[in-house]
Amino acid sequence: LDSSVVVEMKIDGTEVRRVEAPGLYHAFTDMPDGTIAYPRHWSTNWDDDPGPDGEVVVLLHPDGTQTDLFDCDAWLRNRPERPDVCGANTLSYDAATDRFLYSLFTVDTALELDASTGVATRWFGHLPDAYTFDPPDSAFWYQHGPVYLDDGRLLVSTHRAEDTTDLVVREYEVDESAGTLRETASYGVAPEEPGRQMGEAHRLPGGNTLHNYGTHALLREFAPDGAVVWDVRWEDEEYTWVGHQIGRSAPVAGDLYRFASPRR
Repeated sequence: LDSSVVVEMKIDGTEVRRVEAPGLYHAFTDMPDGTIAYPRHWSTNWDDDPGPDGEVVVLLHPDGTQTDLFDCDAWLRNRPERPDVCGANTLSYDAATDRFLYSLFTVDTALELDASTGVATRWFGHLPDAYTFDPPDSAFWYQHGPVYLDDGRLLVSTHRAEDTTDLVVREYEVDESAGTLRETASYGVAPEEPGRQMGEAHRLPGGNTLHNYGTHALLREFAPDGAVVWDVRWEDEEYTWVGHQIGRSAPVAGDLYRFASPRR
């Protein structure tokens, strides 16, 4: 963890910059001004209480300065009951609201953080005072990759239920006045496909939804009515660390060659 770095590269492998990110173990995101945000974690043993330096969301600014934005362990200690340690699997930035979505797999909850102040403005999932789910069986579990859509809805890849590893995409209307996530769509409920770890969902420009199944090494595109448009599989055996799996997927619109160095 102490030697973690973030490397920005062109598509041809040319290195643009390298930023030291001690404590980086999973999630990070870059912001429009070049700032890199990530949860810094100092413990490699989830069974131990990592203490006050357990996990902090930090901002690494282009000028070399650093801001400690949000102390997750301190925030959990102030909750009515401390259910577990902090452990993030994704961090996404929403430029329209200047908010982060900070996904904690250890507590089945995603926090919305003000990117300027670090205040947890609201949270979705299973901690006390979280938004409720409507209907109740639309709750997400072991969620990964939550993002806000352009219309303010929440899109997330999640286990279908607490006691299964079947992976689905859920879309919610965020009703702030009622403190409720109201499910508006779901994808992948049938046919069921497993995805024990990782996974993420993207809304494509045409309105379809792309689902990455993580350790199942499956990529699938859904039409708005839930029909499967296409899928591609790489796995030889599901959920083996020596087998195939997908970490992150990032749809890129436009000409990929513009990300490469000029040809000589």
